[in-house]
Amino acid sequence: MIIHTPRLVLREFVSEDWTAVHRYATLDDVCRYQQWGPNTETETKEFVQEAIEAARQIPRRRYALAIVGLDSGLLMGTIELDVRGQHFRIAEIGYILHPEHWGRGFAQEAAQGILRFGFENLDVHRIFATCDPRNHASASVLRRIGMTQEGWARDERRVRDGWRDTLTFGMLDQEWYGESRIGLQPDRAVDHPRLLIRERTDEDLESIREVDLLTWAPNNSPAPAPPEPLEKYRMYRQHWRGLVAVLDGQVCGYAGVNTPSLPSQQHVLMLDIAVHPRFQRRGIATALLRAVEAEARAQGKTKVALRVLSSNPGAVSLYRRLGYMEEGRLRKEFFLNGVYVDDLFMCKIL
Repeated sequence: MIIHTPRLVLREFVSEDWTAVHRYATLDDVCRYQQWGPNTETETKEFVQEAIEAARQIPRRRYALAIVGLDSGLLMGTIELDVRGQHFRIAEIGYILHPEHWGRGFAQEAAQGILRFGFENLDVHRIFATCDPRNHASASVLRRIGMTQEGWARDERRVRDGWRDTLTFGMLDQEWYGESRIGLQPDRAVDHPRLLIRERTDEDLESIREVDLLTWAPNNSPAPAPPEPLEKYRMYRQHWRGLVAVLDGQVCGYAGVNTPSLPSQQHVLMLDIAVHPRFQRRGIATALLRAVEAEARAQGKTKVALRVLSSNPGAVSLYRRLGYMEEGRLRKEFFLNGVYVDDLFMCKIL
């Protein structure tokens, strides 16, 4: 599992990471407000191994991830989300950074990334975090990511220098979505009760071609523009299947779907989606994605996957908002319109 943020990669631990973790887990400044540490080599190796084993658990409840610099590749620290509570709708987060990386916004960026994952991919209802009241920097991070201080528990736990108080911060899912904490807009409901989503037919082909021609752009597609003559377009789309969105009798968008050919991938549904420019920003894409997910579940699929370019930030934002997780990125994969563009692989586990 990988979570990307503008400057970081939050990834699974591997055994060899223990040396980088140990470099900060032995420091007094890092452990001052913690119940653990400074670590021995054995303790650090055990932590890394436990994180690796937790990733294999089904259902998974602990997500302990390495914080790695996107450009440097350096392991800077750890961020963790632990799912707990009835029906797995409550989670706790925590983070540790090497002091070399303090004061540069990395903790806030990593925390925002793990919040997004918890709310949008795990469908958690409440996420909370705790910290020592003396740890002003950590409390400031939690406030900056939009968490609310919910309480102050006196002498709540014992650390090396005696009993310590604990601050609790929390955020609810409606606060995450409703207040757009990291720049994502609240989901738009479909504002047309006459919208119909159905399987495409041969009669829809000309309308689908129009959507393709109007939405294709050299900066968001590495493939050539779709052929304009209808007969050539018919051959171009001859094996295509999927859903169309119809409003007042007009095809206003589509979602193409297919299943990979390998027997071991029959649980996966691949999709591509496009909406007529005149109907964009009206919830059509959201309705199509939800219809695809419903069809995938009906077919017994467990994963919906797609690809999108980094030059199409509106689409990336939409997919994230609807719970799609970035599971891979080919950096500078295409050179379009004089600019290098990343190829993002995103998915939603059903």
